[in-house]
Amino acid sequence: MSFQPSSMDDSSEANESDGRLRRQQFLQIPGYEIHYKIGSGGMATVYRASQRSLGRDVAIKVLRWESDDDDQFVQRFKKEGRILAQLLHANIVTIYDVGISEDKKLFLSIEYLTGGTLADRIKLGLSFDSAIQIVKAIASALGYAHERGIVHRDVKPSNIMFRHNGTPVLTDFGVARVVESKTAHTMEGLTVGSPGYMSPEQAMGESATLQSDLYSLGVVFYEMLAGQRLYQAENPISVAMKHLHSPIPKLPQQYAYLQPVLNKLLAKKSADRYRNTREFLDALDVVVPSDTETQPKATGNFEDLGLLEFTTGKFRSLLANRKSRLPIVITIFGIIVLLVVIFYMLSRKFTDQPEIRPAVKPIDSLEPAQRIQQVATLLKLAEAQRRIGLLAGDSKEDNAEATYRQVLTLESENAQALAGLETVADEYARRARQQLAANALPEGLKQIELGLAAFPQHRELLRLRQDVEGRMTAIRLQKAREEEQRRSQLQAEQFLEQARSDFQEGLLEVSLVHIEQGLLAVPDHPDLLTLREQVKARLVEQQRQAAAEQRRREEEARRQAEEAKRRQQEAGRYLAQAVEAQRKGEYAASGSLIEKGLDAVPNHVELLRLRETVRAQLVEEQRRQAEQAKREQDIKTLLQQAEVHWRAKRLTAPAGNNAEAAYRQVLKLDERNTEAQAGLERIAGEYLQQARQRQSAGALQESLGLIDQGLAVVPDQKELLRLRQEVEHGIAEAKARQEREATRRLQAEQFLAQARSRFKEGALEISLAHIEQGLLAVPDQPDLLALREQVKAQIAEQARQQAEVIKRQQEEGARRQAAEVERQRAEQARQQAEALKRQQEEEARRQAAEAEQRKVEQAQRRQEADQWLVRAVELRRKGDPAASLQQIDKGLALAPDHEGLTRLRQEVNAEIAAQQRQQAEREQREREIASLLEQADTHVQAWRLTTPAGNNAQETYQQVLKLDAGNAQAQAGLKRIAEGYLQLAQKRRAAGALQDSLTFIEKGLEVVPKHAELLRLRETVRAEESAAQQRQEQQRQEQQKQDQQRQEQQKQDQQRQEQQKQDQQRKLEQQRQEAQRLDQQRKLEQQRQEQRRLEQQQRLDQQRKLEQQRQEQRRLDQQRRWERQQEKQRLLEQRKLEQQRQEQQRKLEQQRKEPPPRKEPPPELKPPPQSEPTKPRVFGTF
Repeated sequence: MSFQPSSMDDSSEANESDGRLRRQQFLQIPGYEIHYKIGSGGMATVYRASQRSLGRDVAIKVLRWESDDDDQFVQRFKKEGRILAQLLHANIVTIYDVGISEDKKLFLSIEYLTGGTLADRIKLGLSFDSAIQIVKAIASALGYAHERGIVHRDVKPSNIMFRHNGTPVLTDFGVARVVESKTAHTMEGLTVGSPGYMSPEQAMGESATLQSDLYSLGVVFYEMLAGQRLYQAENPISVAMKHLHSPIPKLPQQYAYLQPVLNKLLAKKSADRYRNTREFLDALDVVVPSDTETQPKATGNFEDLGLLEFTTGKFRSLLANRKSRLPIVITIFGIIVLLVVIFYMLSRKFTDQPEIRPAVKPIDSLEPAQRIQQVATLLKLAEAQRRIGLLAGDSKEDNAEATYRQVLTLESENAQALAGLETVADEYARRARQQLAANALPEGLKQIELGLAAFPQHRELLRLRQDVEGRMTAIRLQKAREEEQRRSQLQAEQFLEQARSDFQEGLLEVSLVHIEQGLLAVPDHPDLLTLREQVKARLVEQQRQAAAEQRRREEEARRQAEEAKRRQQEAGRYLAQAVEAQRKGEYAASGSLIEKGLDAVPNHVELLRLRETVRAQLVEEQRRQAEQAKREQDIKTLLQQAEVHWRAKRLTAPAGNNAEAAYRQVLKLDERNTEAQAGLERIAGEYLQQARQRQSAGALQESLGLIDQGLAVVPDQKELLRLRQEVEHGIAEAKARQEREATRRLQAEQFLAQARSRFKEGALEISLAHIEQGLLAVPDQPDLLALREQVKAQIAEQARQQAEVIKRQQEEGARRQAAEVERQRAEQARQQAEALKRQQEEEARRQAAEAEQRKVEQAQRRQEADQWLVRAVELRRKGDPAASLQQIDKGLALAPDHEGLTRLRQEVNAEIAAQQRQQAEREQREREIASLLEQADTHVQAWRLTTPAGNNAQETYQQVLKLDAGNAQAQAGLKRIAEGYLQLAQKRRAAGALQDSLTFIEKGLEVVPKHAELLRLRETVRAEESAAQQRQEQQRQEQQKQDQQRQEQQKQDQQRQEQQKQDQQRKLEQQRQEAQRLDQQRKLEQQRQEQRRLEQQQRLDQQRKLEQQRQEQRRLDQQRRWERQQEKQRLLEQRKLEQQRQEQQRKLEQQRKEPPPRKEPPPELKPPPQSEPTKPRVFGTF
């Protein structure tokens, strides 16, 4: 993509105005002022702009798609920014900034390049030295990128641009690939690059490597040298085929010595190319040494070469038509020489160092005597220089030739000076003869040229030069002939090996093509001639077999037509049955009938349309079943969690993480889930058992708390309600006992006080009576017992005095008192027995009622299970096994041991498994066919039609036909491949490449053997090929004559180039110094740019971190809001449960406020023993 304005200078103002209008309407980038549009590429549009903060011109590259429309283009755009940011090289375009515009478009701020593209310069014409410097600079840039693991993959002249000083710059890394990346955007099999410059492996759809960039660089190098494309054709496919198979074109004769370097750079196999750019540059330096170049380094100043590149390039293009434009060429050459001389004189005028001249006075200022004296001195100096070997060109001014020239300047006819120059030439002639005698022709030619420079008319030197040039020409011709013979022999051997390989593989037509190509190189090659006869004999046999096969195929075609008619009728029947099944809602059966119909006629339109409809309906049914399955899976998970909570004794606490909460969630998903209901009953039963244990231990308050927890889980649990009444009754009785005990103790204290008072008064009998009454209330009261002993002792003392009377009275009183006590005890035992009997009778009646209730409930559940069985059987009969299975599960939830439901469940499960298996097989076959068709389309797009083996479009379509013999897409694909080969064969035939045309014809016939047009074209091409062979022989003879003429022309071109190099030598030193100065300035500028880039990168990183922090904060806020909502929902559920519990407690409190009537037992009686409570049913292990 060019970063230059696409219009001419005279219209730039209008473009700028129009660009500003578009900028105001569509594009706003903070920090930049958009001027106008420069151009567009495959993924972006480029504008010229100014960066306000630095006041510099930049190129803004804006993605033409919206940032969220096409992820592939966005990723490529971002990747180009990252790649350019890490490539800091003088010959790689510099990136300044990357970001998003106000209208959400990605952009890059890139260095603005004003020097045009290499494609433009190639059109105008390039000098040889400029081409060398450009290819070295771009090779250096590619080497720098390769060292960092980056492959450009699209090296071409339009992607090579120039700065204002002429420095070449590599641009457009939009399709570059990072070698180390495991997630490259381009997959193997997809072609990336420009067809005219892509490597053979890229044309085959393989991954690009470092050698791929070297190949593209070689194509660009050839275009710079030859002035035309490496391969030209009518369409990109043909160009790609040439990159794969066509030989490397020859360079113009004057650059023939570069052909080996170019051949290795353009090798068809990547392993045969240079390993890296460093190896290529080293090989180029060997052929074109740096000290012979007449251009500055690639990073230097290229401004002064513009005129020379233009003139030399145009002159070279005109020489191509020298026969018809010789007068024009001579005129232009004269103008060029005049321009070069003017340019040289102007450059000499402005050089910084004045020219140092010899310290000799001007001729006009010398007197005759002084001139004679100076001539004599110079002649002596020249003689001395000649004797010590300083002849000519050895040390600037200090040589014999220069001194003799000074003498001739003073006296133009000085015989001694003229003889001296001839003597110098004789010495060089002697040296040349010595070198020629040693067969050192280049060194001898150098001595001859030095001698002729001193004395141009020297006959022997002229004769020697002619002799040396003739010998060198003969040697070059001999080497060329030997090289041509070796190359022809090697080529013939290669074609022989290929022909033998093809012959063994059965590719007879291809083998014959290779044989004919080998015979073109070596017509009398015996092995090729022998193999040709064998191939022709085999071809005759194949043709005979092909005719028989053709007859068999025609018969097969008639049979297939009849079979197709029968299949159409069969498909019609299946269509009617499938429609009827669909109407009944039997989608699986309808799909099965459709598949049977499509097996008969795969492309039946109505069946295909009906299949899509049935599939959609079946998918909807499967979606509903999937939702049910997910709900069942969630229920299963919650039940497992509840079981874990149950085993860990997390019954109702902690909140939200207990068994009750899990069972409640299950009931939200399925309000009739028996396991969850049973689980809640089990939790309530556990609280019932714990409450009874605490009741047995006498901890009635703890028992009451456990009962309330159980009732919070199951408010209407009968056992818990009954136990609650018992516990509340027990608490009330305990409270009454405590009150009675307190009353008795208070009475005992009162009797103790009265007894002590009477004892002190001496009323012993009254005191003893009070004591006995107190002991009746509290028999173990210690003070009463002690006082009684004292009273008895006192009474005993009195009794001794009145023993007989008192004894009789006491015995009588004791008998009456004993009889009364016995009577009271008997009455108390009778009352206790009656109360126990009533309690046992009440418990028996309650247990009998509960047993009867359980029997009734079991009978009802059995009846409901029978109803679910009837519904399940009806649904199964209608062809809906999934719904039938749901009815069965509901029935088993009521009656798990129901035999009919259990047996029907097994049968329905087996039926569903069989349907799923059949559906999976059909879907697997359809997925395989779809995958193969996609692979085949990929192979066709990558032009892998019939090769490589096992990975091409033909074999993929054939695999589809094995799975579905009547697949229309596969049949059409094979036909499309054959037609593609037909088009290629026709184009190759039109281009005159008959062998390539035959190759494509045979490949097409391998795909579709009965293709009529291919068969007809093959006969035509074979006839044309025999005529073309005769023309090739004539052309070969004419080519030999043209080669001799090109060699002569090359010699003349080399002489002219040598002259141009000598004229530019003086200018090179000044340009090198200027290049060094500019190089230092550029390095400083690069350092400043790098510093600015690092600062910008830091700002971008800070912005990115702030944005990430904001996103994280938003995520946390959303998380907190979600948690608050969950907490609110949980609190609402707890509040609802609390309200239910409070309502239950209120009801229980009302029941407690209405206590049942009961008799107050006597204070001295113990509470009756309670019967053993009924043990609750245990669910699980505690």
